[in-house]
This record gives sequence, C-alpha cells and structure tokens, in this order.
Amino acid sequence: MSEKRNAQVRFAPGHEGNPNGRRPRKTPEQKRLEAIERDAPALVERGLTVGMTDNQVLAQSLAYLTECLRTRNIQAEAELHAIKYTALGGVH
Repeated sequence: MSEKRNAQVRFAPGHEGNPNGRRPRKTPEQKRLEAIERDAPALVERGLTVGMTDNQVLAQSLAYLTECLRTRNIQAEAELHAIKYTALGGVH
C-alpha cells in the first residue's frame, strides 16, 4: 500500500489527492480582459468595414482604437518608470 494512503484507503493526513491544488479562479476583471483580447479585433474590423459607408461608426471605431493605444502607452510608461525606479534602488 502507498505511504500516502491509510488503512481505509483514504489519503493520510498531510498527503492530498491533488498536490498542485485547485486552479486559481479568474477574477471578473481578468475574464473581461480576456474577452476583450479575444473579441476586440473582430469587432474593430467589423466597425471599420461598416465605417466605410457610415462616418459615425468610423469615428467611433477610430476613437476606440485611439483609446486602446493611449491606455497601452500609459501602461508601458508606468512599467518603464517602475523599472527605472527599481534600477536606481528606489531613489528618484
């Protein structure tokens, strides 16, 4: 009999049946971000296709793209600032 099992064929204390444990759950924010990453390209493409005949849809699609790029730029700048701060030993 395995060392991990006791006489009743149950797992002995300190020995789990799943040593890696349960997978961590995704937060609602993580789920939304994954959905955006998955669906956004198709939605933007559709918006641009429709925008060829409708200027309002084209303007909204371009505004969305601009906001996405601006957000990524802000995130990249924050990461760069954190790297520089860490490299300087936490001194400004």
